[in-house]
Amino acid sequence: MGLFRQLNLGAVTSALDDSKFIPLDLLDKLITLETITQSLRAGSKLVAYFWSDNLPRQIHQHARKVFTVLVLLGKEPTIQDLFADGLTDQDLPLFRKGDTDILLSKRTGREFTSFQSWEPARVQDFIDKQWLVQAPVMDEVGLEFKLEKVCPLPFLPGNEGKVRGGNTGVFVHQVRFHSAHCSEAFAAAAKGLVAVKEVQSERTSTKERDNLTLMKQFPHEHLIKPLAIIERDSIDEKESVSYFIFPWAHGGDLRQFWKRYNNDSQTALSPHLLLWALRQMLGISDGMKQMHVNGIRHGDIKPQNILHFIDPGDPDNPDPSKLGTLVLADVGVSKHHKDATNVRHWATKTNEVTISYEAPEAEYDQLHKKPRSRRYDMWSLGCMYLEFSVWLLYGFQAVEVFRSRRTSSKDDPTTAPGNFFTQRSPNSVTIHSKVTRALRHLRKDPRCGPETALGDLTKLIADRLLRIDPMDRAEAPELQQAVQAIFDRAEKDPEYLGQQLPSPPEIPPFFLRSTKNTSSTGQSRASFSSDRTDLSSRSSLMSHLSLKEENEDAVD
Repeated sequence: MGLFRQLNLGAVTSALDDSKFIPLDLLDKLITLETITQSLRAGSKLVAYFWSDNLPRQIHQHARKVFTVLVLLGKEPTIQDLFADGLTDQDLPLFRKGDTDILLSKRTGREFTSFQSWEPARVQDFIDKQWLVQAPVMDEVGLEFKLEKVCPLPFLPGNEGKVRGGNTGVFVHQVRFHSAHCSEAFAAAAKGLVAVKEVQSERTSTKERDNLTLMKQFPHEHLIKPLAIIERDSIDEKESVSYFIFPWAHGGDLRQFWKRYNNDSQTALSPHLLLWALRQMLGISDGMKQMHVNGIRHGDIKPQNILHFIDPGDPDNPDPSKLGTLVLADVGVSKHHKDATNVRHWATKTNEVTISYEAPEAEYDQLHKKPRSRRYDMWSLGCMYLEFSVWLLYGFQAVEVFRSRRTSSKDDPTTAPGNFFTQRSPNSVTIHSKVTRALRHLRKDPRCGPETALGDLTKLIADRLLRIDPMDRAEAPELQQAVQAIFDRAEKDPEYLGQQLPSPPEIPPFFLRSTKNTSSTGQSRASFSSDRTDLSSRSSLMSHLSLKEENEDAVD
């Protein structure tokens, strides 16, 4: 098979679009001293007679990509004229100088007049074909690239493909880097699959790029780190597309972790799991502090934007001793995780927010075009930490039931679907009655007693996070210090962590799906033991409740 056919057949289609690229390892294999010499001899007897014996070596050292393009065009003999012009791989890509057939390099500033001897159509063919050898190489983590829109990106398909993000013009792709286009260090950081967030809005991408660039100055284990940032634009068009490349979270998001661990794991809540959860909340709180003190607000904190990084071996059966790390991601990165969420469009600096976790001041800020304060994030953290606590005690079904209890009917204008507050008028905003009810049940649980980690966490949520007035909420440094104190004591004091508690109480009916004429009994899934009872297997629970408590749950 000839060199042309091998190169043509070896071109790879990028996973992001229909553009193609020739991998560098294929060039290493095919463009050798031997094949260069053979191609020159076969191309023109006149060139073969006049060339220097050193020409093949010069091509191999300085112009393999240029020569590859010439092979694809069937114009290998012109390499001598191009070499005389000083053209090397370092000058690519080339562009027309105005309407002429003179090509110039934006990278080096050089002009190449020898193309004027070509037919105009063949000059355009060179311009088009050169992109096959222009796919970038990720030499190290954290680089930023500005590329032409037609430049191919060296991505191979992942397992899930392309999914629309929450914002218009935002997509998330699951892909793999071609091994020949990333260094060993980059490949080690990527760990196989990567998430590519494609942003087609220049305003949105500029803000995200600025934030991520700033966050590079304070790397944090619990804040998402970009592997690379790529901007593609065109000299003929004003629009640009940005790609933010992140490691792929093999564990999905926090909500998926709650569901998967609850349903598939054979291990009930243990001191190890509770301590891990507290460690993750501490990490997220500390990461939020780092963002806030550096002037960055998140604006869309929720379980779906907390990514779960674990060993990619078997995410459906997590090892309780290796539960991984929760990482706070920005809006869009984790929206590929499938979950029906309600969103509201905003005129403020964050384009979309999930209603369930929005703060009470959100509507006022929208109407008055006010940017969100950093205390907005504190409310959202309180919502998420409350659900986390419910999950720790009663399991994922309880989280779902709690969410459904907060969801008002379509005819009820006082609450948004799933919100944590109720607004009966512009000046009348209160904590949602179901949130108050949930906190009451948690406080009654002996595992949330006065001298317990979960008790102090619940008090922190109620007293310093879920407060209607933003000025009554803790700022990020205070939150970090409070969670640090809880974690430090839990790590040293088994009784504070909850190891010495008797058998756990029954799950409050508030957190169980209501059923008529059927009921179940049993213990909470969150016992501090290795035994685990599924929510669906409980029998006769309701028969043990007083009529008063049944009526309270029905009303609330």
